[in-house]
Amino acid sequence: MNQNDLNGSPPARRKPVRSAASRERSRTLKLLLLIALVLALWALAIVGIVNLLKKDRTPQPVPAEVTTAAATPDETLPPEDTAPSTSAPDKNGLLFETKEVSASGIYRGDLILVNRDHAYRFEENRETKIISLYTFWREWPAYSYKLQSSELQLADFICTRMSEMFDAFLAETGDNSYLITSGWRSYEEQVETVAEMIAKYGSEEEAMKYTAPPGYSEHHTGMAFDTYIFVKDGDKTATYKPGAADMPPLYNWIYENCARFGFIKRYDEEKSGITGYSGESWHFRYVGKPHAALIAEKNFCLEEYLDFLREYTYRNYLEYTDPEGAKYAIYYEKVENETVVTPAVTDAAGTEVAPPVIGDRFPDRVALRLPQGVPCEISGDNVSGFIITVKLS
Repeated sequence: MNQNDLNGSPPARRKPVRSAASRERSRTLKLLLLIALVLALWALAIVGIVNLLKKDRTPQPVPAEVTTAAATPDETLPPEDTAPSTSAPDKNGLLFETKEVSASGIYRGDLILVNRDHAYRFEENRETKIISLYTFWREWPAYSYKLQSSELQLADFICTRMSEMFDAFLAETGDNSYLITSGWRSYEEQVETVAEMIAKYGSEEEAMKYTAPPGYSEHHTGMAFDTYIFVKDGDKTATYKPGAADMPPLYNWIYENCARFGFIKRYDEEKSGITGYSGESWHFRYVGKPHAALIAEKNFCLEEYLDFLREYTYRNYLEYTDPEGAKYAIYYEKVENETVVTPAVTDAAGTEVAPPVIGDRFPDRVALRLPQGVPCEISGDNVSGFIITVKLS
């Protein structure tokens, strides 16, 4: 008899003993429940990802000002100017598209600037046709101007434009006293001209006020000519420098009318600080319509005019109506340089004898914004870009 029996207390109950098989079944059940929970969580995650992907694939509207056209690899223009901002024609019916042209066109055209800072590019203008003005000239009674020499030459289209101008002078006044004294000059001829001017003025410094260094003369273009007035009245003759005080007022006609035919008086004394030359009242240069009229209206020299045009783009072009009522759109397309690295030069032993050179140049091809389906004239400025002229009406 134990102590509990003596005290009259009931015997203590013993916990049932679980078999090994029962314990194994319990662990298996817990493991299965854990696996089911993990699988459920994975399923929920997969469903969420699928829904998210479906949402991202929903087409989104493209803003009107954003183009879906890819830029060409060699386009060098600023990103904001790579495509038209709208797909509809503007108020003048112009719709612009991008077209590639050769960058060498920068050095060609009616508006190229040739002065002390910008040389004439002979190679890029090798296709300019220079012809004998004497051969082109028509003999009396048809001729409307005189030639100082049978050796005079000009670009073929300038012969036509200049003759149209003097034909109009003859028709309006009955006079044919303008005398052409100089036209196109080769590089070698300009060397001779400079030597003659030095001999005339006594020093190179003084001579260079009135003539250009070889390679930098407008006469290289074939678009410039010099004229005097040679009046013959019976046996009497007289020669006048244009603009001189003793010149008969009749011959101011050329100043008042040259813009009608696309010409400007190139060098005014008051603009000498910009052009680099003293006034030359006898020197005329072709720039084309409507630019000659606009230059005259603004009282610009060519340098000022090109700076003025560079403020206009195809998005905000200049609208101009000339004195004859023709309406034009004019704007500028700038070309950006690209960086070019010339490799180092080494000798046969591999030793570097000249370091690599990093420089800038224009790309071979450039993208311009041009009016779609509308003829336009493209001229380089011989500096950094193109002037586009569109005739609207």
